Amino acid sequence: MKKIILIALILILAALPITVAACSRVSQSDMLTDPYVTGGSEIFTYKMFHNDDCVGVMTLTFEKLTKADVTLPDPTVESKTKLFNAFSGTHLTMTYALDGVFSEDSGYSEVLYDNSYAPIYSYKKETASGKTRELVVRYETKYAYTYRYEDSVVTDSAELRIKNTTHFDNEMIYAVVRASGISQSSYTLSFASPNALTSTLETITISKVGDATATIDALVSTGTAEEEKAIPCYTFQLSISNSYANRYAISVAKNPLTITNENIHVSNVKKAILRIDEGEYHYVLDKIEVLDAA
Repeated sequence: MKKIILIALILILAALPITVAACSRVSQSDMLTDPYVTGGSEIFTYKMFHNDDCVGVMTLTFEKLTKADVTLPDPTVESKTKLFNAFSGTHLTMTYALDGVFSEDSGYSEVLYDNSYAPIYSYKKETASGKTRELVVRYETKYAYTYRYEDSVVTDSAELRIKNTTHFDNEMIYAVVRASGISQSSYTLSFASPNALTSTLETITISKVGDATATIDALVSTGTAEEEKAIPCYTFQLSISNSYANRYAISVAKNPLTITNENIHVSNVKKAILRIDEGEYHYVLDKIEVLDAA
């Protein structure tokens, strides 16, 4: 049985920084919108399905920070932590856990990127088949320093030169789409992703493929009419040039969401990702939480 390993985490464990190609028809300045609650965070919880079976839970947390001290894991140093003083930007966290039906795999990743969408640091950890794997990426202007660990032992490290372009980490695919001008009819983003195992560049392309609707029962009030449950969205397809990664699609709400039920009252959530499809696996939004700054 195929393990559920999200592309956002370690589906391409070796595919490190992602660079936006110059041919992109969505300008970088158009990406610099603010889909986050100022000074707070948005937490999206997804049910993970294999075909029709619910097999786990995945969460995406976008936390907006202003001059905050942030401590992240760092297995490359003796203290095993790295402190970022007075950081301003976004802290993006992704976690997933399977419920034991197919396995008991779990993992998480954390990415820091500044208000210009430049990544600063990322950390990934995955536990699968009894092994723990970690990946650290440090970004310094035109260079990315990468380290891979297995069961706390470093297995590889590399210095990748990224020249004359902005580079992105894998998890930021979600952030970049949310921050883009998704209503543009010609929306296409192309990325060149260095693969540290093969020393080659792999192409990742995000394209808008059409309009759709998504029905998220958990996000509407009890008794809502069926025709009012459907949420208009844009569908984006992400394709990858390597042979081991599935094509996958994401559905993003066209309009800001105002959701009210007995557990949730969320207003003006912009460009919410409603669904992610990866081969025979899919992730359906189940809950949105908006938290004020601590």
